[in-house]
Amino acid sequence: MVWKPLRPDPSEADPRLVGSILPEVTRRFGLASPKTLNAVFARWAEVVGRPLGEHTTPVSLRNGILTLVVDEPGWATEIRYLQDDLVRRVNEVAGVGTVTSVEVRRTDSRASKRAAQRRQSEGPSKEPETSQNQGKNVV
Repeated sequence: MVWKPLRPDPSEADPRLVGSILPEVTRRFGLASPKTLNAVFARWAEVVGRPLGEHTTPVSLRNGILTLVVDEPGWATEIRYLQDDLVRRVNEVAGVGTVTSVEVRRTDSRASKRAAQRRQSEGPSKEPETSQNQGKNVV
């Protein structure tokens, strides 16, 4: 990929809000729009359902390829088996053609533990992290 400035005309060098140029920047790098990323990543468990949402995490959506990490190898097999259905479900919320394929990776054990802790902390009790409960599972 060849780098091209967002605004080739130097006379347009006035400062702009990041939010106003973010969609253009993400598009140039082959990424989905921030709105699309939010629809998929923030609502992942809702989009794919349980238990898939508990064992997978989306990490990238670039050039139509949705990259997921799984916490156990068996879930990678499951994702490959359900790929067509998964692409359809994600495209229902992200827009037709946003995702064309799914790539699966396995997380290392530290990342798996952090993801599990995050899922547990998203349960019914959402206590803000303080120095007393930092790093602990608060339920």
